[in-house]
Amino acid sequence: MSAIVVGVDGSTIGRAAVSWALDRAAELHHEIVLVHVVDDEWGTVGLSARRELRTMGEITLADALEFARVTQPAVSIRGEIAEGVPMMVLAERSESAELVAVGTHKAGFVRGQVFGSQSLQLAATSRAPLAVIPQVPYRSRRGGIAVGVDDSVASLRALEFAAREAARTREQLTLFRCIGARDHGAVSDAVIERAMDTAELIVGARPRARMVQRPPAEALVEATRMMSLVVIGRPTRVWGGQRGLGHVAHDVLLNMAGPVIVVPEPE
Repeated sequence: MSAIVVGVDGSTIGRAAVSWALDRAAELHHEIVLVHVVDDEWGTVGLSARRELRTMGEITLADALEFARVTQPAVSIRGEIAEGVPMMVLAERSESAELVAVGTHKAGFVRGQVFGSQSLQLAATSRAPLAVIPQVPYRSRRGGIAVGVDDSVASLRALEFAAREAARTREQLTLFRCIGARDHGAVSDAVIERAMDTAELIVGARPRARMVQRPPAEALVEATRMMSLVVIGRPTRVWGGQRGLGHVAHDVLLNMAGPVIVVPEPE
């Protein structure tokens, strides 16, 4: 059974991610794996303190499991407790996951009682798509699903993911193509037309297209305020060939106002 891994830390922020993941698991018949990581601060925490933290972590995980099972009793749910650096542990779990989900503060910065602003590192290293879920009332939104497109492999992977989501949820899919003032219509039209053709094959209907003359991150952040979901791609290598998040995904995650899924480019 495909599994959705959810990081839990006892915060209301983390619970928002659990709720979102439960809804998805119920629809797709996926298993939920709730993971609480006892942060050993790179091995600097003493044995007695680590035992106390683990005891507290077991309580946190038990509370999360109870909430999840009451909320979606038909979903297969299990819990895991681990020790280490939270982002690294979740990145390891992502290798066998269908999707990973974490919460984010609604003001923008990806944080929580345990996961902290370093959760951006998880977005840069997760092998599975990463859902970052804010504590905002997004369920009543009717804006549909948005995805940013360009001519990269990462963009194509994000487009395919977003199109499958639109087909599954029957929501409107909107493609955002951000162009500079010097770009010519013929070049931009070729990119957006190819993207629309790809999406139509998956969705079965022609998506909307929005071509905007503004920075991609700015346009996608604006979309997070209206859409039920925004999907962005993450290149395999950035900044001199090193693994990283990419500036667009980084800026979106720091300013988002709705659910975002970061889809990694295949390695």
